[in-house]
Amino acid sequence: MKLYIYEHCPFCIRAEMIFGLKKIDVERIVIDEDNYEIPEKMIGKKMLPILYTETGEYLPESLDIVNYVDQMGEDPILTVERDEGLVAWQNENQGLIFPLSVPRMTKANFKELETASARQHFIQRQTKHFGDLEQLIAKTPEMIEELTPALEALAPLVADRAHSKYGIDDITLYPLLRALSIVQGVPFPQQVLDYMDRLAKASGVPCLFDQKM
Repeated sequence: MKLYIYEHCPFCIRAEMIFGLKKIDVERIVIDEDNYEIPEKMIGKKMLPILYTETGEYLPESLDIVNYVDQMGEDPILTVERDEGLVAWQNENQGLIFPLSVPRMTKANFKELETASARQHFIQRQTKHFGDLEQLIAKTPEMIEELTPALEALAPLVADRAHSKYGIDDITLYPLLRALSIVQGVPFPQQVLDYMDRLAKASGVPCLFDQKM
């Protein structure tokens, strides 16, 4: 199997996580941000992640990939039931997490951004979606101030999670927190940091603290 991804992409991280948690080998292929040919040839549009399965099919959509891989082997690993509190937390706060993290991702060291044309394409695409990226960076203090109570509220929700048992909420939440880890000055509560560390180690997908800016 081959998994086509962008290193920055939270949706791609979902797919990477399930392979790590299930301890299933997959060839990980990072394509340039401005490469349309590869994904369009596979699924007809520019979208990642894409899994090339063992049966020779191309499977897009992160959660479809997660469900497909989770059914491989003897038993599924995503056995913890949905937590509506975590679902609500993600829905309520991704509107702050992405404007904080994405402008920094355009400056970070990801394989899909190694060429000047790929990085420029990424900047243009994200500017079209989010607006002036430098203005967003300038608003960092007020956005962090707004997000801080939400992180404090998240702490008790994750304190007992990811201790060898996982659910789909972990697959969707960790990539958001990983994205946020690139932002300098975010006051992660210790329980949230511990949760992130458990999932980073279990899945083999590290956070971005080493690139924070």
